[in-house]
Amino acid sequence: MGNFVQSVIPVALAMMLELDLEDEQDWYAKDDDDDDAMEYTNFDAGQESLDRLAIALGGKAVLPVAFGIIPQFLGNEGSWVHRHAGLLAISQIGEGCERQIDSQLGAVVTMALQRFSDPHPRVRWAAINCVGQMCTDFGPRIQREFHTQILPSLIGVMDDSAFPRVQSHAAAAVINFCDEATPEIITPYMDTLLSKLLLLLQSNRRITQEQAVTAVAAIADAASSSFSPYYDTFMPLLKKVLSISAGRQELRRLRGKVMECISLIGLSVGREKFSQDAEQVMDILVRTQGRGLDADDPQSFYLMQAYARICRCLKEQFIPYLPYVMPGLLDAAGQKPEIEVLDALEDGADEEEEGMETIKIGDKRIGIKTSGLEDKATAVGMIACFVAELGVGFLPYVESTAQLMVPLLKFFYHDECRSSAASCCPDLVKCVAAQGETAAAQVKQLITFMYPTMLDAIAGEPDVEVLVVMVEALGDVVDAAGAEVLRQMGDLLQRSAFVMAEILQDRVERKDERTQQAQEDGWDEEEREEAEVEGMKDDELLDRVGDLIESLLRIGGPMFMPAFESPGEKKGVPPLVQTFAMMLSPEKPANERRVALCVFCDVIEHGGPGGLGYTERVLPAMQMYATDDDADVRQAAAFGIGACAQHSREAFVRAGGEGVLAPLGAVVSAPACRSDENELATDNAIAALLKMLEFQPACVPDANAVSNVVLAYLPIKGDLTEAKTAHEVFLRLVERGDQSILGGAELNNLANVLRIFAELLGTELLSADGMSRLVALNKSLHSQLPADKIQAASAVLTETHRGKLQAALA
Repeated sequence: MGNFVQSVIPVALAMMLELDLEDEQDWYAKDDDDDDAMEYTNFDAGQESLDRLAIALGGKAVLPVAFGIIPQFLGNEGSWVHRHAGLLAISQIGEGCERQIDSQLGAVVTMALQRFSDPHPRVRWAAINCVGQMCTDFGPRIQREFHTQILPSLIGVMDDSAFPRVQSHAAAAVINFCDEATPEIITPYMDTLLSKLLLLLQSNRRITQEQAVTAVAAIADAASSSFSPYYDTFMPLLKKVLSISAGRQELRRLRGKVMECISLIGLSVGREKFSQDAEQVMDILVRTQGRGLDADDPQSFYLMQAYARICRCLKEQFIPYLPYVMPGLLDAAGQKPEIEVLDALEDGADEEEEGMETIKIGDKRIGIKTSGLEDKATAVGMIACFVAELGVGFLPYVESTAQLMVPLLKFFYHDECRSSAASCCPDLVKCVAAQGETAAAQVKQLITFMYPTMLDAIAGEPDVEVLVVMVEALGDVVDAAGAEVLRQMGDLLQRSAFVMAEILQDRVERKDERTQQAQEDGWDEEEREEAEVEGMKDDELLDRVGDLIESLLRIGGPMFMPAFESPGEKKGVPPLVQTFAMMLSPEKPANERRVALCVFCDVIEHGGPGGLGYTERVLPAMQMYATDDDADVRQAAAFGIGACAQHSREAFVRAGGEGVLAPLGAVVSAPACRSDENELATDNAIAALLKMLEFQPACVPDANAVSNVVLAYLPIKGDLTEAKTAHEVFLRLVERGDQSILGGAELNNLANVLRIFAELLGTELLSADGMSRLVALNKSLHSQLPADKIQAASAVLTETHRGKLQAALA
């Protein structure tokens, strides 16, 4: 391998020196940085080879050889072609050598920035190109650590008015930089940057105008509301460009970029500011669409994206524009792909034609025109955005959209189409359900139409990332449909369980296959990293399956239990209960144990008598994992103990419920129990102790000691969901006069109780009903308890606490 790399890289770099200098003046005159239409040259082949080598072989193999030559190229002051090639070589290998370059990123950035002042304009262009590419490959670190070097340098080369391609490329690099920049990073430079870009917008070169307007859009997107002070400067100019460029063929892409810029600015500054121009902008966009756009018109893409952003900005104010926008979007989203069936065995069959993507199926190849696919995917995404943003305002288009989206769940030609269609399904259900109880029949009709196809699509989905989106969408559909609808559709609940069992089995097989390949092939570091990425996708899938099962149990209740306990439809697929029981084994990874604990907690909480029957089987695991090394596992175990205490009644005692006190005590007494890492686990342990005090007092031999620990910790502030539940338990214990909480007849804990009251008042740590009860309880204690006890307890509180309690008495 070493000899191969040492032989090929010098050849590739030498090929990059073969520029056609006879066309030098054409390069300066071009109004387009896209060289795709030009003849494929040795220079192009050299660049492409470096990119492929770096990605295929990795930085360990490529970087030492490349960086043995590139500095020599950059230092060749007598040949601008060498310096040009060296800079572009860094751009080409950056993605494949990311880890290795990352360790010396500062030196590489400096190397490129030094050439911003090179005497030759094409070298300056290449240096800018190099920095822009690194902003993409090494973001957000490069933005965070090197903005003080990069942005002033880019601002400086924007003054290179003698060479518009250099100016415009500086604006393009700003776009790359802004992709990973935060408002805090970009805001200090906005005055200078936007002043420069305002001048570039007024250039007579189209390439400069296009890149400048896109850079303004990128800055607005990165700066968010910080762009507001510049709104009145740019918006009138951008609207003017839209108006005067209408109908001009050569300015179509510029108009598209202006649409993008206007919509991003509107989204950044918000509805209140943008609404003053929104009607005029939408009028121009609708008229543009109404004139009809050619199939190759770049405005089509920008127009759809602009509609989606303006919708997100205006919310319900966008609804009046739907009759003008939706017909075109539905047509674009419903376009059939241009497909060509080819023989996979033909000579050269592995080579893809330009503009075509091929998928191999058996002994055939399916060729699909990619440009049409991208337009279709964009339109599908825009419609999904409208449904999500407009809610019930989208109602007139629900039926036509559902008829479009549901078949797209199986549109295997494009991943984004399937993902967008899946994300759209629950929003369509929410749109119909928002009409209220009268819409139950419509909701059922929609669920009946989409749910079986969603299950079929999930069962056949080959891409794990898309599968994650689909499973999450199915859970959202279950939640949106509600119990009344889904409990009439028990067969769908059962099929859901079978499909989840199958994809979990597939997950296990993928995991085993990666392990086997690593052992047989002796993976290197980069191959292991790729496998880790695939493993992370599967872990996310497991999380989403767990969430879906929680929804199915919560909505389906005991109806779901037979499906949970039954084998899948396919032979060899174990029932869900068996799959998750195996995940509770100590040798399983932490994320699997965590999800399994959560699933069995949901089974006990929502599964009725059948679910409660699992208490004696899973409580010992919860007890063991309450002190696990992984904080997320501890949190899940503590939550599960609390759920068992609340719902399992006598089964909790039979399972040895008293034994959970020691591990819960260890969690809440750990020195770092309130650290960021441990807080959520501790919150849930405190909540579990409170539930034991209320629901399982027989399992708490020393209630006073437990209450003292609980009162010293409350209120819970990390896990906001569990906080509301736990604080409701706390209020009930006080309401019923629990002696361990109040501190016996002497009310020894009253000061702590009042402190907790004060710290809960005016927060989101209680539900609205809980807050009303707290106020009433505060008044009750102050009026009914002996005045000297109240006075003594109040005396040890802070002035702030006393003030809040007094205000609540008014």
